[in-house]
Amino acid sequence: MPCCACGAARWILAWARALSVAGRSAMCLAALLVVATPIASVAHDSPDHRIVELTRRIALDPDDGALLMRRGRLYRLAGRHEDALGDFRQAARHGGAAGEADFQLGWTLHLAGRPAEARPYLDRHIAVHPDDPKALAI
Repeated sequence: MPCCACGAARWILAWARALSVAGRSAMCLAALLVVATPIASVAHDSPDHRIVELTRRIALDPDDGALLMRRGRLYRLAGRHEDALGDFRQAARHGGAAGEADFQLGWTLHLAGRPAEARPYLDRHIAVHPDDPKALAI
């Protein structure tokens, strides 16, 4: 007696041979939709979409430094350095996590080609976190 897997494979092959060309096309389309669905959901979770969502949440609670930091990181990821700097500065005024706003400001200024402006922020962050390899490397 054949194993279950062999029997299932034979059944699938027989079923595939029995399908018409239209049936095979429909199966290919269905398979494509199944494969493409995760891709569409990833596109829905793009940085721009997340920025819009965070902007909405920040409007409801403008003093939430964690939301500002998250949106600032997304702005930086999108290459919108000035917007990121604005969020990091505002988060720092609201008491961003111990030195985290300084690190994000320094890193963003460095990426924006302004290393002289970045240095004081990075130095302050390193004073609190002397073993931070990212800050030391920047």
